[in-house]
Amino acid sequence: MATRNEALCPSCNRAFSYEQVHTGFNNTGYAYCHLDGKLLVWDSYDPTYTSLVGRKHPWTLTHQERRIVEQALRPCPCGGRFGMDILPKCPHCLSELPDLLPDRMHFAVFDSYLDPTRDAMWEVRDGA
Repeated sequence: MATRNEALCPSCNRAFSYEQVHTGFNNTGYAYCHLDGKLLVWDSYDPTYTSLVGRKHPWTLTHQERRIVEQALRPCPCGGRFGMDILPKCPHCLSELPDLLPDRMHFAVFDSYLDPTRDAMWEVRDGA
């Protein structure tokens, strides 16, 4: 599925490991929390997601469609908001890591992630 990598945070100089995942190979979308960097990952065929924007892969969404998806997400457990344009954060100091990934078709999984269906993170439900 993904490659395990090691990196050093340029801000705190602490090491961390992460998996680099390509959204197109997995048919997934993702968003990071703006406060604690928690990752949220969903399937392109998730019924709630498709009820919001149709049968479009997340990487093909317009700016307005990305906002529709983001507004349909519950707040992060820390109280932050999830955004599709938010960068991954160092798991130690929470500094943004703009150079961690080659492009926006990739995301980084540090330890775990939330799934909006499994973890009840959609504000809206199927057919709503």
